[in-house]
Amino acid sequence: MFEAVEELVGEHADLEKKLADPSVHADQANARRLNKRYAELTPIVGTYRSWKQTGDDIETARELAHDDPDFAAEVKLLEKDREELTDKLRLLLVPRDPSDDKDVILEIKAGAGGASPRSSPATCSACTSGTPSASAGRPRSSTPPSPSWAATRTSRSP
Repeated sequence: MFEAVEELVGEHADLEKKLADPSVHADQANARRLNKRYAELTPIVGTYRSWKQTGDDIETARELAHDDPDFAAEVKLLEKDREELTDKLRLLLVPRDPSDDKDVILEIKAGAGGASPRSSPATCSACTSGTPSASAGRPRSSTPPSPSWAATRTSRSP
């Protein structure tokens, strides 16, 4: 089913040998490229090895189930694990988007009208009771403020 993964396992082993050679690290760009590919293949290879090992365990448990009925229950658990590993391996083998490695800048703007939650009296009814307090802008609670909050509150300039 996953015959193409064997090629990836071979490439992973080859990369492992190359990365063990100190002369490869003289060229930082090449070493970075090899490390990146190695990091991409490692989860695939690890999952594939677990998938194969689970298949071997299923066969062994089936053979032993003839003598011991407890192994029949073990076969069912191993088959469930193998299905999960199959799904995981399929997801890992989905081709990656070339843009996945690019950086992203995300800008978050305030909602409509430019009102922030602190300036809106409708946000916190406890803050609008008309009594000013040191906790204005945050909901009142029965627990005292933490020392770290008090330190940041007093260190702010007016």
